[in-house]
Amino acid sequence: MKLTHCGFIFKGSGMHAVEHAVKLSSPSFAMSVRGVADLEEAVLASKALVKEGVQVIELCGGFDENMTRCIIDAIGGAVPVAAVAYFPEELAKLERFLKEEE
Repeated sequence: MKLTHCGFIFKGSGMHAVEHAVKLSSPSFAMSVRGVADLEEAVLASKALVKEGVQVIELCGGFDENMTRCIIDAIGGAVPVAAVAYFPEELAKLERFLKEEE
């Protein structure tokens, strides 16, 4: 089967999956994107993406392994779910950046 519809969920303060949703598409591929504030909303967004017909869901780096597993369980394994991972040196940069924001 050819991949034609991918879902992406990112976390950000003040995001709401219904309000912060977009679908980018070409004649042969679509990407549905949802912004969420927390895991609870990410679970709801992932269920909605499955209903929308996505074939895979990718999660931003703000989702750890436990959160990713919660989403996999919530959708009953309906589609593959992946999470962005950082190389160790890039994760260190991110952690420094986030500390500067505090």
